[in-house]
Amino acid sequence: MNSKVLNVVHRGQRAAANVSRYASIQSRMFSSSTVCMKPGVVPVFKETSSPELDGKLQTLRIQHILPNYLSKEQNDLVAKLKHKRTLELEPVVANIAGEEFRLEHVDPMTGKANSRDLFFDALALMKERKDWENLPLLLEGLHKGNSVLTGRVKFREMICFWCIKAGHVDIILECIRRSADTGMVIDSPKTAMGMMILLTEDAARNNYDSSSTKKALARAEQLMNLMEDPKNAKYYTDAAKDPRIRPELVGIALDLASRLSLCGDSVGIENKVEDFAKKVLGTWPNLESPWIRNAGESVTMEKEHAINNTWLRQLSTLLHGLKLSQKILSGNPELVSQLKQRADELEQTATPVFEAIMNSEWGKAKPRTGLDAYKAVIVEVI
Repeated sequence: MNSKVLNVVHRGQRAAANVSRYASIQSRMFSSSTVCMKPGVVPVFKETSSPELDGKLQTLRIQHILPNYLSKEQNDLVAKLKHKRTLELEPVVANIAGEEFRLEHVDPMTGKANSRDLFFDALALMKERKDWENLPLLLEGLHKGNSVLTGRVKFREMICFWCIKAGHVDIILECIRRSADTGMVIDSPKTAMGMMILLTEDAARNNYDSSSTKKALARAEQLMNLMEDPKNAKYYTDAAKDPRIRPELVGIALDLASRLSLCGDSVGIENKVEDFAKKVLGTWPNLESPWIRNAGESVTMEKEHAINNTWLRQLSTLLHGLKLSQKILSGNPELVSQLKQRADELEQTATPVFEAIMNSEWGKAKPRTGLDAYKAVIVEVI
């Protein structure tokens, strides 16, 4: 055999040995070793009412949740093109908590469906309670990878809205209770206020009848208790970040308790009205002010009105609670006097904001929640 042929044979033998050795190393590293694995069981979803929903959940599980439970080396093996041929020739299996997953190459740019689109498509397909019962595990799996779905306030509010709209308040409260796993944290006054409004607005839709108001108050109290949980309280590093000391948030509970007291079928509700009233007064220095444009700020009038419309929406509930609670607590003149003083102050601040929005083109363009809420307060006879 001439030297040229021998060189070719030797190169082929070395290449084969390298491939075999590489595959053996990969198999040892990834098919059975638990040292490289991230702890936990990859969430397994219950069968739902729809094959289409089952498919969406399975796609989310494999494409967006499984990678959160693989090691860095395993994810590199899946994502890098240079390993594609190896995975095809020598199957690699990841064993996670007893469940085996065959790793396959996935192009990180083109091989995955958008997780946000998939997630909200799945939520739109959830029709029955058993469908929604998958939500905590779904959020847990996505949050393990620091998903944008739980990282942004607007998405957390959207998740709350969809679940509450479907009538499963207990499920979303469970997600919030398990915030360390699901990412549904109450990490700011904005988040807390958004969740509080979503959890309690059903009472307004039912004209504050006794049953709806009682449920809304119970939800408000649950949310306020969850804010005391260290998993959420750790975010409240100063007064500006602490929703527990925001009178406009406590004011929602004050308003609901005061309305419920008038229904006359809740034992001990007057004590709650008094407790919430005192808490509102004690946190008054943290009341948020309306937004005022600073000189040189390039913010449109429409944007200013939009911001203050939201402020007006939130403050209207507080103002109503301050006024209504005076009637409930008439036996405590000193407390009533303090409540009246704060209600008058708030009304003096809010009325010019209300008039500015109401008389603007932006305010006249279509119904505005802040304007409607404030009108309801100032015209109601208490």
